[in-house]
Amino acid sequence: KQKVEEVFIESWRASINSSSKLSFYSTVKDEFTWEPYLDHARTYLDRRATSQIRCSSHKMNVEIGRYKQINRTERTCEHCSSLGIPNPPIEDENHVLHSCS
Repeated sequence: KQKVEEVFIESWRASINSSSKLSFYSTVKDEFTWEPYLDHARTYLDRRATSQIRCSSHKMNVEIGRYKQINRTERTCEHCSSLGIPNPPIEDENHVLHSCS
């Protein structure tokens, strides 16, 4: 059983490190363990929103632009753009969670 778990964890790490889609996930998750903050997501909607952000299955421009084949530098924050901020930043998880106006 331990060998199977070790192989899985190694595969998990390799998948994260080789995927540009999971760049945010790799900054918040570096060990294959239960994360205590998940205990605070008590409602279904909280758990869903947390999971969507962690797995990049949300509707931020960084993700939508990937499917529309828009250059990453052009996937800017619509909210910051609407406020007239010059050179709005890329609308990604870090921006939305930590610095969006």
